[in-house]
This record gives sequence, C-alpha cells and structure tokens, in this order.
Amino acid sequence: MPVRNGGRDLDEAVASILGQTFADFELLAVNDHSTDDTPSRLRQASEADARVRVIDSPGHGFVAAVNAGLADSGSAWIARMDADDRSHPERLARQMAYLHAHEDVDILGTSVRVIDANGHPSGSIRYPLEHALIVLSLRAATAFAHGSVVVRRAALITAGGYRAGRFPAEDYDLWCRLAVAGARLANLDEPLYDYRLSPGGVSRTINSEQAAMEREVGVEYGRLLALVPPLAEAWTAAAAVGRRVADGEADARALARAARSTRESVLPWARSRRWEAAGAALTAALRAEVAYRRRRLATGRVRQG
Repeated sequence: MPVRNGGRDLDEAVASILGQTFADFELLAVNDHSTDDTPSRLRQASEADARVRVIDSPGHGFVAAVNAGLADSGSAWIARMDADDRSHPERLARQMAYLHAHEDVDILGTSVRVIDANGHPSGSIRYPLEHALIVLSLRAATAFAHGSVVVRRAALITAGGYRAGRFPAEDYDLWCRLAVAGARLANLDEPLYDYRLSPGGVSRTINSEQAAMEREVGVEYGRLLALVPPLAEAWTAAAAVGRRVADGEADARALARAARSTRESVLPWARSRRWEAAGAALTAALRAEVAYRRRRLATGRVRQG
C-alpha cells in the first residue's frame, strides 16, 4: 500500500485490511515522503498490529513506492491496496480461495463498488471475467481495478514490475505486459473493493495525460501480443460468463460489461491489423450481448408471472 499524505482516509483503508477474515498476510505500507501525519499514523498501526510493516520509499512518486514494496516483499502473492479505498472483509479470503482452486491464474481482480469522498456508495464497476475476454478487451482499455488485484509475485518480477515511463497508466501497462508474457488473467464478479472517487485522485487531475498514455500502451500491446484468443475460445469464454449469471454466481451486468468491453476492442484490434483478434472480440461481444438480452427477457417474464 503506497501512501503519500494519506489524510483522513488512511485509517479506514488500513482498518479494512486488518479486518480481513483471511488473516495470513503482511501489510507493507510504503511511505512516499509524506508531509502530513501519515508517518505517525502508520507507526501507530504497526505498533498495534504486528502484521503492519512500514518502509520509506527510496524514490519519489507512486511507481517508485509500489516497486519498493514489491522488492521488499517475500510473499508468493501480492495484493494491492490504495490508501484512500476500502477492502471488504471477505476480499482476500474470496480471492485466495479462487486462486487455490485455479492454480493456473496469475492475476485476479474483482468488481468494485464506487464510493464518493465521504464513503457513500454511488455505483459499481464490473470487468470481463474470463481470460480470453480480458486479453481481447485490454487492447482498448484496462480490465482490472488496480487496487483490487492479487498477483503472483513471480509473474510481476518476470514482467519487470511497474514502469515509471508509463505513468499515469502504469497499471494498464503492467496488465498488458503480463498478458504478453503469457500470464493467466481473471476477475471475480463480486464487489469486494470500494473505489473512492477523490477530488485529488489521478484520474480526476491528469485525465488527458492518462488517456494519451493509455492509447500508447494499447497500441504497443496490440503489436506485441503473440497469442491471440481464437474465435472458439472467445465464444466459450462469453458462454462461461452466461452460465455464471444463470447460476447466480455473477450479476447480469457482467454479461453486459463483457459485451461492451470486447465490442470496444474490435476497432483498435482492426487498426493494429490483427484481424483474428478483431474477429474474436466481435464473436465474444455478440454472444455476450445475446446472452444478456435473453437473461433480461427471462427475468422480466419471471417478474411478470
């Protein structure tokens, strides 16, 4: 958890991690040259709970801080956490259970609940769930909520960690490089993380710079990705989301998001002249959209009955 001038939200973020039902972890807080009372708050947290360890970032900025945390951690898995957000109590337990049941997965994110500056819910964000859909969707935009992910440390090290030259899209760049390296990607359709829309957040303050960097990252990804999910895999992945929705393991909006994410990636893949990827994305989008419409229709009939 990199933190610079954590302010009023820091204590809540730390408490949300220390209150996890999964208790076998270390919270590595990286102080990025804070000038407020962040150091004293982190020191108090470490004195109250032995699982909290505080280090000072040797460099300046988010990328230097998060890479310092990676270098200092010896854990096989790295969970991310932002200092102004909240993790739900079952977050780590749910993610680690999934990772133990799916040993090929290298990175696992979750859906998120959006909260305002005062912590009040204001919506939710869902992401593609299946590997093929995520790989295809990454050509157009990120497919993970950064603070929600758990990543295999070996995969992070192999990929080279975060790149300062890709800030403020350093997380999107990392997911793309992990996919290029052959990592297996997945998301849980459970809102296990609260993403706070803070007035001073990066996405609010340097939006145009972030969008420009994301375009650059997406172009590079489209050029470097060697193994593109074929039509059959994209078709099957969209069907898998449909089954999860039918079984009650995912919200119907996950199907809508899968359709939208893959649809939005069709044109970028075509611009990269990756026709097989464009075709696979279109195939997945069509199947997810049909499944979503059928689900809505079936739900409407049940309610009318």
